[in-house]
Amino acid sequence: MIRGNYHTHCSFCDGALEPEAFVAEALRQGMDPLGFSSHAPLPFPNTFTMKMEQVPDYLRILRELRERYRDSIRVLAGLEIDFVPGIEEYQEGFYSLGLDFTIGSVHYVDADEQGTPWPVDAEPELFDRGIVEVFRGNVRAAVERYYQLVREMVGTNRHTLVGHLDVIKKNNPNGRYFSEDEPWYRDAVEETLEAIVRSPAILEVSTGGIRKNVGIYPGVPILKRCRERGVRITLCSDAHHPDHLSAGYPGVEQLLRDLGFKEIFNHTGNGWEPCPL
Repeated sequence: MIRGNYHTHCSFCDGALEPEAFVAEALRQGMDPLGFSSHAPLPFPNTFTMKMEQVPDYLRILRELRERYRDSIRVLAGLEIDFVPGIEEYQEGFYSLGLDFTIGSVHYVDADEQGTPWPVDAEPELFDRGIVEVFRGNVRAAVERYYQLVREMVGTNRHTLVGHLDVIKKNNPNGRYFSEDEPWYRDAVEETLEAIVRSPAILEVSTGGIRKNVGIYPGVPILKRCRERGVRITLCSDAHHPDHLSAGYPGVEQLLRDLGFKEIFNHTGNGWEPCPL
């Protein structure tokens, strides 16, 4: 199979080291292609995205690396674009940059009374505060709203990949807030998978959660339903350092085989194509 990674954050956003350090490590590993997906700018304060004025340099450097290493590895230029209702006009220009792909992700779910967006994958204290201040302690409403936003994002048909589908579980160790076995949770996931099946998007299977001790995104029960429903998948690592590029891949590849997946989608010279596992 072609082993690539499309979820890569370098020093232009919240990743470590310059893009060329990731290319060097990908070459060392024999990885191809390597897709960069720095967090696209947002119109409100945050600690992880690029600034709008950085975007031209980001794309220029990736173009230079693509040319410099074109005989050894395919370097792809992408963005991870947050879905936040109400900022569509601000983001419109991202889709005309000639990108190779985009990852659509939901990191923010609504806002508190001061209008501050609530990041669902932030530190536990901030997650706790959002449940109380944004959803008045109603965890089910918060989780269902998260999946509703994912469905709305998928329904735009603007993104190549769907990022870390069940990241809402990051702050739910040992079922602290909710059980993924509850019927309402399964229903929310099932409705979201239906939206993905109807869309052109490919679902990212991300090893990034392993580094955070929450397992892969999405978890095994969801992956089983993906297999049964014919959801197209690819494999990514949400790398924030060159050492992360293929972290967890062998074990997750074997898990996917054990679950019955025969192929994953990779970006080849002819676009996104199924490649055998």
